[in-house]
Amino acid sequence: MLFRSQYHIRVIGFDAVFAEADESSGLPVLQRLAENQLKGSQEYLDTLAQIRSQLDYDSLLAESIARHRVILGVYFNPVNNQQTGALPQPAFTREDLHGAQTYIPRAAGYGANLEMFQSRAQDGGHFNHFPEMDGVVRRVPLFYEYEDRKSTRLNSSHMSESRMPSSA
Repeated sequence: MLFRSQYHIRVIGFDAVFAEADESSGLPVLQRLAENQLKGSQEYLDTLAQIRSQLDYDSLLAESIARHRVILGVYFNPVNNQQTGALPQPAFTREDLHGAQTYIPRAAGYGANLEMFQSRAQDGGHFNHFPEMDGVVRRVPLFYEYEDRKSTRLNSSHMSESRMPSSA
């Protein structure tokens, strides 16, 4: 809807992570009913088959992401090594630096999007920021490293439209 609106949006980025399946439509409950208590009701099974795609919110979002220029966010954790979701393609790797010494903050873990979303997005970037003692954010790393993968900052991914194919 946004892409066809008066705003003429060319690319949209999300500084949020879609890390869990959306079951708010009740589809899993309806499917369990079809497999158990109502498996003998052909009318119920036919109706569920007709409305299933309308209630699969994750598939609807994934299809929309695939049709547009979408950048998804990822959060890198410098301390906790928990890994959730699928990382976007790295902006570059250590090998690409040809031995140049740099200081790029390293992450122990990350929180990223479900694979069904990230694989359809045009790109991804981190949205890490660390306020100082007074609560003000004065610096934000341009890149973050996780296992030799360098990921760019989310707003840098937005500006790098040359990395993205134009949408039809």
